[in-house]
Amino acid sequence: LDGQVKSILVEAGQRVTQGQVLVQLEAQHLQAALPRARAELQCATNELRTERLAIDEDRRRLTLEVERTGSLQRSAEATLEGTRSTAQKLDKDFARISALMKEGIATSSDMDQVIGDRDKARAEVSAASSLREAAASSSQTARVQLEALRVREARLGVLEAQVAIAGARVAAAEADVAATVIRAPEDGWVVDRLVEVGGSAQVGEPILSLWIGKSWVQAWANEKDLHRF
Repeated sequence: LDGQVKSILVEAGQRVTQGQVLVQLEAQHLQAALPRARAELQCATNELRTERLAIDEDRRRLTLEVERTGSLQRSAEATLEGTRSTAQKLDKDFARISALMKEGIATSSDMDQVIGDRDKARAEVSAASSLREAAASSSQTARVQLEALRVREARLGVLEAQVAIAGARVAAAEADVAATVIRAPEDGWVVDRLVEVGGSAQVGEPILSLWIGKSWVQAWANEKDLHRF
């Protein structure tokens, strides 16, 4: 990770252990980006969760609405058939009374009664027909809305992708922050500090020189002095 050296926590000749912090880079700007990335992830996650809950709730509600309006439609159909049957019977009564009046058998009051009953039955047929049409329309609307949930379910894939992208951004931001702390890869000794505090750190460029592994001694001696060793 490119950056600026904030602190060097070891000195030349110092023994270090695996995982010990050696160098810290400036991380303020990276640490500021991390909460923003986490907030974006939380927002995307909440939107996905809310939409899933809303779809489930709407599916339950619309399923019940389809059943209710279907029941109303069937009831309206039955009522309409009943009123039509009554109206047809009264039409026949009207024709019969009309014939009897011509023969002088039926009275005008009989005619008035059958006309009133016939008109009432026709009004009931009209009302029942309107109720059936309203129930059919409500049922169709509920079915269309239920079918439209498939479009919202397809959009869940988009929201899931947004959550995945936001999660990747959080992981990248966390990795950047973690990369500002440089640790000893193994036990060893610090040989030299190649960059000092305030210096520039670049990917691939050394900051510290470490001796890794077991220590050993290299010495030069005159042959005549070997008996001393």
